Amino acid sequence: MSDESKIISLSDRARRRKGPRERSTGQGARGTRGSAGPPADGEAKPAQNAAPQPPPSTTPVPAQLIWLYCPACQTLEYTELALPNGRIHQPCGTQVEEAVVDVDTRAEYSLAELNLRQLERLAELVDAQRGRFREYQQRLELAARHPLSSYPLTEDTVRLMPVAEVDPLGLLISPFLRQPLQRFRPEPEPADGPSTAPASSGAPSTAPAEAGGASAAPADSGAPAPDSGKPAP
Repeated sequence: MSDESKIISLSDRARRRKGPRERSTGQGARGTRGSAGPPADGEAKPAQNAAPQPPPSTTPVPAQLIWLYCPACQTLEYTELALPNGRIHQPCGTQVEEAVVDVDTRAEYSLAELNLRQLERLAELVDAQRGRFREYQQRLELAARHPLSSYPLTEDTVRLMPVAEVDPLGLLISPFLRQPLQRFRPEPEPADGPSTAPASSGAPSTAPAEAGGASAAPADSGAPAPDSGKPAP
């Protein structure tokens, strides 16, 4: 028998194995496997959720960092690159002093991450305070009825300005902005004098008013709290 007759006979035999439905639709086993549809009971279902992430590692990662000090320029830097022959400070040509420190880089990295998160929170606070003081300057110009300019911002003039306190951000708080609630709840008088309502350490915190109205802010925060100029009800 020739090779061609073997090929034909094998093809005929394969067609006979197919069922009537497969011959009519032209779909064999390959088409059945590729057809869409939910898997039957008992068949393996694909995983819907990704594999759980492993917990963060708690193993220290030791390494060395190097402090660099130039005794001539008195500059201080650090590096992670160790050089066997030392370093020369390029600006002055002086031999740089080096201090090698063993560190846990994972711990140092974690502290840096915490500091970055704290700086992000501080940046949001600084942005909010910047907006309040810009509005305060605008209200001051409205009160003066003409544009204003600052006094010469030197150390001598700042000493003469009415600064009641310096807040944790280093902002200079004037007596007008400091503890505005005390203007409504004065400090109690001595025991031998007439009694008055005790001063409260708390301060109201309200949302900013609409444009052109008053904008209240928490007391002692350094934020402006201008009055709207409207008569009290």
